[in-house]
Amino acid sequence: GGFFVYLRVALVFGLLLALPVVLYQVWAFVAPGLLPEERRAALPWIPMTVVFFLMGAGVAWITLPYAVDFLLGFQIEGSLTPNWSTRWR
Repeated sequence: GGFFVYLRVALVFGLLLALPVVLYQVWAFVAPGLLPEERRAALPWIPMTVVFFLMGAGVAWITLPYAVDFLLGFQIEGSLTPNWSTRWR
């Protein structure tokens, strides 16, 4: 349990820290193939990708525990036993 918590935290923070570099690399790959008008139309959306990513991560962080609890309510008693290493709430 404890080791995997450290591993998960490191993975999430690594992804968040690497996100600007990854998005820049994607833009550097795509931009040469765009016309100048297309490039100008896409530029305002580039910063919004970070905002949308963080909003989606926040919604998932809030709703995921409730969704798992809801879905676990459909199991048949005694047939399967969920074996979680951490508590959801």
